[in-house]
Amino acid sequence: MNALLIGNSDGIGLAMTRRLLAGGWEVTGISRSPSPVNGRGYGHHVSDVASDEYDTLLQDITTNSAADLCIYLAGTGELLDPRDMSGEARIFDVNLTGMVRTCAAVIPRMVSRGSGHFIGISSLADELLSAEAPSYHASKAGFSSYLESLSMALAGTGVSVTNIRFGFVDSKMAKG
Repeated sequence: MNALLIGNSDGIGLAMTRRLLAGGWEVTGISRSPSPVNGRGYGHHVSDVASDEYDTLLQDITTNSAADLCIYLAGTGELLDPRDMSGEARIFDVNLTGMVRTCAAVIPRMVSRGSGHFIGISSLADELLSAEAPSYHASKAGFSSYLESLSMALAGTGVSVTNIRFGFVDSKMAKG
């Protein structure tokens, strides 16, 4: 079984990578940082999901290896500074648009095979309004809505879509 994990060099993504490898999966990871994992059954690519190169990398990976499972774990967030909102669009690029770009590369191949599972890691923040981090909350609302709607659209294709909505997780991003 082949898995593609996006955003897996630390936190939940790293733990998931290790778990899948221990279960005998072949895993390909993509993240902005090098991975501490190496060895048999694992390949890693350094790429930012918000970059133009990400689409090319996804195309290369999905052409050479069919993913039975794809997990999108990439995410970012920061507190709003109303005097400098230059980082707001990037939060949408990583949290929402990167996930949609990943779906567009992976899911058609799964549908063609009649099997596969796409999992997105979202947040309970998708239901909340926030003056402190509006872009994080709004991007997660779009993320969850898209995946839940996509799940309905793919009914009967053999492809499953799961949206996992975590509460607070003590991770590097949360500490930042």
